[in-house]
Amino acid sequence: MHVNAAASNWDDDPLIAWLAGIDVVVPPFCVEVVLTDGSRYSLHSITSHDENSGAGVMRIWDFRGLSDEELDGLRDQIMALTDASPLQEPTSLHSRLGSAVVRLRLGDVAHCVESYAPLWPEREERPPGRQRGIGFGN
Repeated sequence: MHVNAAASNWDDDPLIAWLAGIDVVVPPFCVEVVLTDGSRYSLHSITSHDENSGAGVMRIWDFRGLSDEELDGLRDQIMALTDASPLQEPTSLHSRLGSAVVRLRLGDVAHCVESYAPLWPEREERPPGRQRGIGFGN
C-alpha cells in the first residue's frame, strides 16, 4: 500500500492516520516503517506530527551498534517481555541499543510492516481470534 504523496494531512490516508495514532512506545521489530527511498526503520514512537504541513517526527530504534547475534538475542528478549517499562529506556534492553529521530513528510512513507510480540499490539486492540490489519477496522 502506498501513501498518496499529494495528501495534505495525516487523516487523508488510513495508513498514515494509523501511524499518527500510535501514542505508545512500540517494542523493537514490531513496526517497520518503509520510506519511498527504500529506507527502513524500526519504529519506537511518533513524537509529533503537524496536520497542516504533513510533516512528522518519529523516534526509531537504533540497532547500528549491535551485531547480528546481539539482534537475535534482543528479539528473544522482546518476545519474553511481560512489562512495557523496559521499553522506555533503550539501554535497559541492551547497553548499545539506542534511539534516533527521523523527521519526515507524509509522502515519504511507502508502507509499514507490522509484526506481533507479547506487548504489541496492546492486547485489548486485538479482535478475538484474529490478527488486526494496519489502519483498517477488519
